[in-house]
Amino acid sequence: MSRRRIAVSDRVLGLKKMCPICGDEISSNGQLLYTPNLKWWSVGYFCPVDREVIWASSPATDAVVAEATRGIDIDTLPYEPFVIFDDN
Repeated sequence: MSRRRIAVSDRVLGLKKMCPICGDEISSNGQLLYTPNLKWWSVGYFCPVDREVIWASSPATDAVVAEATRGIDIDTLPYEPFVIFDDN
């Protein structure tokens, strides 16, 4: 399994979408996630109500994402961190 990689760009900060969990409008957190198996970028959106990062892509954001990721060397990006849940 290939691990996903994270990039950060101010170019995606103005993007907004509806949270699929609570329905509120949420804004991009400036992060971009590259999924190697799909060769695809997703934008990170943070929902303060649900305290979740929602990863999404859409035809409406494809041009901005393409501009923000142009010239990025994917192999030099850090991996997406593992999240370990502590039930205590």
